[in-house]
Amino acid sequence: MKNCICVLLIALVALLSGCKSEPGFTISGVVPNLDLEGKYVYLSEYGAKAPRDSVLVSKGAFTFKGVQDTPVVAILRFGNGVIERRSELYEGFHSHVAFILLDNSNLKVTLDVMPSVGGSAENDDLNAYIQQLETLYAPRQDELIEMLTSDDPNVVSVGDAHLNELQGKANQIHKAYITAHPNSLLAAFVLHINRYTIPEDMQSELIAAAGETFKAVKEIQQISERLDVLAKVGIGKTFTDFEMPDPKGTSHKLSEYVTKNKLLLVDFWAAWCGPCRRAMPQLKDLYTKYHSKGFEILGVSFDRTHEDWVKGIEELGLPWPQISDIKYWQCAAAAIYGVNSIPHTLLIDGNGVIVAKNLHGEDLENRIVALLK
Repeated sequence: MKNCICVLLIALVALLSGCKSEPGFTISGVVPNLDLEGKYVYLSEYGAKAPRDSVLVSKGAFTFKGVQDTPVVAILRFGNGVIERRSELYEGFHSHVAFILLDNSNLKVTLDVMPSVGGSAENDDLNAYIQQLETLYAPRQDELIEMLTSDDPNVVSVGDAHLNELQGKANQIHKAYITAHPNSLLAAFVLHINRYTIPEDMQSELIAAAGETFKAVKEIQQISERLDVLAKVGIGKTFTDFEMPDPKGTSHKLSEYVTKNKLLLVDFWAAWCGPCRRAMPQLKDLYTKYHSKGFEILGVSFDRTHEDWVKGIEELGLPWPQISDIKYWQCAAAAIYGVNSIPHTLLIDGNGVIVAKNLHGEDLENRIVALLK
């Protein structure tokens, strides 16, 4: 009798084992563009230097299969140069590129001009979030790109104002998504790719309210470290000094320009930076109006070479002093002031107190007028 029971138990275990499906993920993809037939789709973990897998598009479809021990944010894309990427006004999302939470789920992906992902709650929510951004930007995209690349500074200025308005609305979409997913890897990814446009106080608020999984993401830890730096050089704080050479090789300290003027605008820029160059006509106008009243500008360049830096100064006709260590993003001042995008500006009064950051247009001029009274 005991032997019979043992045989039955062994048979039952074998039966259950045979019925259990193998753990793992399946990504079933569709590619509507017939020109992409026979091209490779690459699967990469976000931030990785090399893809983990690749498959050919066959009959407008592709499939990835595998096992994922722990969830990661991943990217599905074609190789460089395979397709013409649509111009984008917002970070992170491009034609024929899909971002996914890769876990042991069955996902369905369409790689098209506007990609889509479905199959799990988190991926469905990310897809809905991306659709919100597309609805916001798509109707204005071509018009704004044309304005921002115009040869007329007035048209560019209007385009910048419209873009800033859209980015403000987009930030509320980012905030709503991240707030609704406070412990999500995808939400951490969303904060990271939009870190250049989401205001720093909003970033601090979102990270403070996030869960441990969110906070443990390497890129979020880097953002937190930068926010700690910014807190030391925030509005109301005394400036931190640094020293760099001018185009002729003579070293100057930031403090020289602070003590000699009633108001100093520190402009972090580079000759290769399009938005920086677009901002120069307004800065030149402000310099002409207020320099005699105690207003000075100090340019701090993030250029790669001395030649490019000097050429940019000459092409733009910049009359104010310039300094640089020619170290690109490794510029010493970037580490001190937490600069991770340019143009970036600081307004410092004659007492050495930082009184404003990243003001533009009328807001900048109004603040200069008020502080010079």
